[in-house]
Amino acid sequence: MARKEFRYRGYTLEELMNMSLEDLARLFPSRQRRSLKRG
Repeated sequence: MARKEFRYRGYTLEELMNMSLEDLARLFPSRQRRSLKRG
């Protein structure tokens, strides 16, 4: 039985971990982007 890999919008968890916060924010919906921007 194959183990299911976590993906978010086509990116693996490892790829997401290596992204900068700016690149990661682009994947999120507007509400989450806004809260990340404001700290």
